[in-house]
Amino acid sequence: MHKISEHLNNKEDMRDRLIKKLCIQPGCQPQPGLLENYYEIALFTLQAGVWSWEIGQDQPYWSEKCFEITGINESEANMDQFYSIIHPSDKARLKVMWSRVANTEGYFDMETRIIPNGVIRWLKISGYYKKAGNPNLINGIMIDITEEKVFQEKLLQSRGLFQSVVDDQTELICRFDANKMMTFSNKAFRKFFDIKSVNEESLQLKSFFEKQDYLRFSRTLRTLSPTRNVVRFFQKHSLVHSNFIRVQWTLRGFFNTDGEITDYQFVGRDISELEIHREALKKSENMFRLIAENSKDIISINSISGKLEYVSPSVQGILGYSPSDIIGTEPSRLLCTEDQMVIKNISRKLKRLSKSQLVEFRLNNADGQKIWFESMVQHEFDNKGIATGRTIAVTRNIQRRKEIEAEQKRVEAELIETNRTKDKFFTIIAHDLRSPFTSILGFSRLLNDEYDDFDDEERKMMVHQILCSTEATYQLLDNLLAWAKTQLGRTSFNPENFYIESLIDEAILQANAQALSKQITILFDRNKTNIVAADINTTRVVLRNLISNAIKYSNHGSKINIVARLKEAFIAISVQDEGVGMDPDLCKTLFSIHNKALSTKGTDNEKGTGLGLILAKEYVERNGGKISVQSEEGKGSIFEFTIPLSVS
Repeated sequence: MHKISEHLNNKEDMRDRLIKKLCIQPGCQPQPGLLENYYEIALFTLQAGVWSWEIGQDQPYWSEKCFEITGINESEANMDQFYSIIHPSDKARLKVMWSRVANTEGYFDMETRIIPNGVIRWLKISGYYKKAGNPNLINGIMIDITEEKVFQEKLLQSRGLFQSVVDDQTELICRFDANKMMTFSNKAFRKFFDIKSVNEESLQLKSFFEKQDYLRFSRTLRTLSPTRNVVRFFQKHSLVHSNFIRVQWTLRGFFNTDGEITDYQFVGRDISELEIHREALKKSENMFRLIAENSKDIISINSISGKLEYVSPSVQGILGYSPSDIIGTEPSRLLCTEDQMVIKNISRKLKRLSKSQLVEFRLNNADGQKIWFESMVQHEFDNKGIATGRTIAVTRNIQRRKEIEAEQKRVEAELIETNRTKDKFFTIIAHDLRSPFTSILGFSRLLNDEYDDFDDEERKMMVHQILCSTEATYQLLDNLLAWAKTQLGRTSFNPENFYIESLIDEAILQANAQALSKQITILFDRNKTNIVAADINTTRVVLRNLISNAIKYSNHGSKINIVARLKEAFIAISVQDEGVGMDPDLCKTLFSIHNKALSTKGTDNEKGTGLGLILAKEYVERNGGKISVQSEEGKGSIFEFTIPLSVS
């Protein structure tokens, strides 16, 4: 490396400048060797090469860094060799600049491109020329600034990209300096305010606002501070061809370290359409609130989490809960346990389908009562038709409708049953009522046509048969008439207090003739008396039918036991025979008119319809009691019914 000091005759002057650059105070003499250390540190930091050139000479004086930067060998160092690596486009300019350097005293800087090893790089050459020293010697440094140039190019590209992005924004963007003079604006801003001049520096802030707006705007700007550097301002901007538009400005202030304002940045947005939508939304919300608050239905909104976000005030009048009691809770907590699955199924359907779903369920009101409701549930959609995840439900009390439906079903079932009963009733009349009359007519004709041909015993037998058939027919007709009246709702029930034992004695007395014909003994142990509350006429029919039925299926010479005993708040009356009995399957269907076909003949081939037992069941239940049967084939049967005790 050439010793630079050998070629710098004005070394003292260079030292003074270096001391100034390194912030060494004038008059302060550094310690020996300190200046050289500063000098080496500065060159190393700048990655600079030091050179010296004597005007008119071909040979430059370079440090090793200069050879490293230019790629020129030390043995080849001359001005021609240096010019050979200069970019062709920069050679003429560089020669002109060199000629000016030799004629002008002072500092100089120049930049040029070099092509060492075929790669373009940027070189910065700086130096100082002072004629007072050696008039032919120029000293300086050279630095490779390729990376800096690349960075500047990228920065320019970034600035261009930033400018294009800002210009493409629909927002109104501009900047003003501390004196409120415009320094920047994008296309949207210039178009909005019809700015045709490209000289933005001549535009003042007040030129964009009417006087009243500008005063308000200025007051808003004065509220900016380093701790509150962003504020908003709303402007009602008048237009030529329409009334006005609304602009929302976001005002930002930039401050220096002393807290003084340096720049303003304004971003404006046309919110006219937004304001229209807000006003429409406000009207819509008011309308929704008016409907919800005056609706007899319950209007509710469920959040994405499934909790109640809103419920109309009508819920208090319908369920007894105030809206504040249930908002924020799960709607399922009001659901009846039996209907939980119904709601879960609807939730699954809503996830799969976008259309609304209709569902019926029961809710528990504040008093714990179960009330039927019908709810139309649907997704909430935004203005783009996209589901928000919330659901809206309109729920209506249908308890009365459910009661009417249940009543209709009950009436329909009764009508079906009545029709079936009517058909059975006609069957009984057609068959069972006809049979005894056949017997009566047959014996009557024999007596009428051939009376003299029979002896007294035969005539007595025929008269007895006619009597038995007539009594059976009369009892059947009596039962049919009583049963028909109950089906038509014409049977009157007049509960009264009476001694049940007296009524049993009466029924036994009426059945004695039938029992004596089969030598059957009817036993009743009346050790005390009990007063019951029931309709005496229907109770009489029950006793008569049960005792008659027991005689019918009892064997000759057997016994029938009647027992009356206390059973909680009832008297239980049982009629037990020692007759033929029946199998369990027949016991299950004994009190239904539709199983009349299972009726069997008595021990003396007495015919029966089973209608007496059906009538007995009807009357027992109308009096508030129950009837049952226990039986075993060959061992007889026990019929028992209950009747309420008198409470007085």
